Amino acid sequence: MKTAVVTGAAGGMGQAICRQLRADGFHVFGLDLNEEGLGEMATELGSDFTPICVDLTDPIAIAHTLNGIRSEYCGLNALVNNAGTQSAQSFAGEITKLTIVELRRCRRHAAQNANRFHRLSSPVA
Repeated sequence: MKTAVVTGAAGGMGQAICRQLRADGFHVFGLDLNEEGLGEMATELGSDFTPICVDLTDPIAIAHTLNGIRSEYCGLNALVNNAGTQSAQSFAGEITKLTIVELRRCRRHAAQNANRFHRLSSPVA
């Protein structure tokens, strides 16, 4: 069976991605901090979905998670870096009306996400 890792699996877009990958015959490993959302996906998708609650800002946790998946399934066929992609919703409205604090938070969040993608993608490559 093909395997896929989806980060941000408990959010709206992540759930849709997990459903489609499952329909396409993948065993899906859903990574997220939202345990409740992961549990709902596990109930919906059954045994072909493995929920993993992990902090993607922690390189050691990422390495441990990916090593576990590789050893259990002898590899990984797909990686969907979806975590943090919907955070722009928290900055709804005109950008000209954002405060300097909000702009700094947005910049910091974007930098964290860029590092997160690198930390997750590099060990998979």
